[in-house]
Amino acid sequence: MGVYPTFLALSALVAAIGAGFLLAQSPRQRATQLASLLAGGAAWWALCESFWNAAPDAQTALHWMRLATPGYAFILGLLPHASARYFDSYAPREFSREKRRLLRAAVFGYLVGGALLSVAWVPGAIHRDLVRVPWGWTYTPGPAQLAFFLSVGWPITLTFATTLKAFRSSLSVALPSHRRLMLLGMAIPLHLICITDVALPVLGIHFPRLGSSSYAIFGLLALGAAARFGFTFLTPRDFSDEILDTLHEGVALITRAGVIRRANRDLVLLSGRTETELVGVPLRQVLDWEGADDLRGLDDSPGKLFAAGGEAIPVSVSTAPLRDDAGSAMGLVVVVRDLREIEEMRRRMLTQARLAAVGELAAGLAHEINNPLAFVRSNLGQLERHWKSLGDADALPSEERSEILGEGREIIGESLAGVDRAAEIVRGVRRFTHAGHPAREPADLNELLEDTIGMVVPRVRSSELSIELSSGAVAPVHCAPQELRQVFLNLLMNAVDAISGRGRVQVTTRQEHDWAIVEVRDDGCGIAPETLERIFDPFFTTKRVGEGTGLGLGIAWNVVDAHGGRIEVDSAPGHGSTFRVRLPIRGEGRDRG
Repeated sequence: MGVYPTFLALSALVAAIGAGFLLAQSPRQRATQLASLLAGGAAWWALCESFWNAAPDAQTALHWMRLATPGYAFILGLLPHASARYFDSYAPREFSREKRRLLRAAVFGYLVGGALLSVAWVPGAIHRDLVRVPWGWTYTPGPAQLAFFLSVGWPITLTFATTLKAFRSSLSVALPSHRRLMLLGMAIPLHLICITDVALPVLGIHFPRLGSSSYAIFGLLALGAAARFGFTFLTPRDFSDEILDTLHEGVALITRAGVIRRANRDLVLLSGRTETELVGVPLRQVLDWEGADDLRGLDDSPGKLFAAGGEAIPVSVSTAPLRDDAGSAMGLVVVVRDLREIEEMRRRMLTQARLAAVGELAAGLAHEINNPLAFVRSNLGQLERHWKSLGDADALPSEERSEILGEGREIIGESLAGVDRAAEIVRGVRRFTHAGHPAREPADLNELLEDTIGMVVPRVRSSELSIELSSGAVAPVHCAPQELRQVFLNLLMNAVDAISGRGRVQVTTRQEHDWAIVEVRDDGCGIAPETLERIFDPFFTTKRVGEGTGLGLGIAWNVVDAHGGRIEVDSAPGHGSTFRVRLPIRGEGRDRG
């Protein structure tokens, strides 16, 4: 076998390897199957051409020439068909019109290829005037082959135009260098076919045919693209689909233009949309989160997913840059986790913490309610005696009757005040035990603190311990009032518990620029440095067993963090503690309602 037949045989081998590699990347994807058939057909064509150039006589060469016909007869149909099926997974909605055109071109190409194949064994129809040349055998194209190559214009032009349009689409993940490889992989074989297999033979110029061997370039470029970028011309889906669909979080692949390129099953279910409805949609229309403009990658950023029914679902968003093997940015991977169950659990824990806090206050509250009830009961007894006296009004002097009526009015006033005091205590308890709805609204922090201090005062049994509120001018804060009451209650109760005997708890409020500051300062025992690092850990407590849940400061931290604020602590053993709550006036945190 000479040099040229050997070159053709090697080209067939490379094209076959490229076909197998493409198919192995995604064996169930129709676009990949068709692309593999295209490369496999070229491998058969090059192999037959190798045999006919090594043939000892014209009859054997003609036999192999006719056997090679299936290798190129259906190129005209396979090329637009593969492109059309690629758009099924690439962007089925945005390219529906182009897909229909490509499918029509594919049907036309298959019909023309079938017609060519049907006349392959008709003498002179495809292979005419066999000529012996230094590198083997060649022939002049017959009328059927000329008609075939003249028909390739429309399908080929349409395929190239659609590919270029796809590259310019916001859904494209192809980098400029990858685009060039893809275009070269398509353009080089087609141009060489037209020049060396059609134009030159028609003009009577004998030159080695490079049409079939040029498909080896297609195979090499496919392998090169995989080595360089980590994926082939047709981005594989099957294996990645299986992985993505096993995850219990929603996953989306985002292009550099911020458009959804892929969405896994969980994201489809969570959003209430189909994958077709998600692909091609800007991510901002579906998801709103704090790191939307950060392409470097984020972990557990709070956000909202807008479901098809209009529901805003609380989610946690993690992102990571999507890069090829060379490190070039291709887009973003977005992982979305549904937080509805976690938020419900958080609300339940917050309610339990409120109930636990009120339970700790129960003794003081009982004493506080018993006081007005006791003198109301005493006053009612006195009123009963006065009522009996007034029953015998004729026996009473007018001065004594007037004195009884005056004293009765005082008793009624005192009783009403006592009942109002008891009712106010009950209302305070209800405010703290009611779970409520954590919707954001403007609230006066000074009023919230007055309510909270009113709840804590009954717990203070020592006359030597005082709670003082220094209210500064603070603009209304956009917040969830019920949650902030819980924060302040936890801080105040901890401050009271830190003082044994004589002491003072100072609560101050002020505004610094766009921040509202609440400080709770006590002159109690202080906190040791090794303990200070853990005070916000869930279930960590320094109280005796049965006296504390260890949830108070942890919940306070989460609530303030959700409001976009922070808690600062200054403390030292023997020098008391200061808890400083900073809250944005405009409420720039996340609304978990």
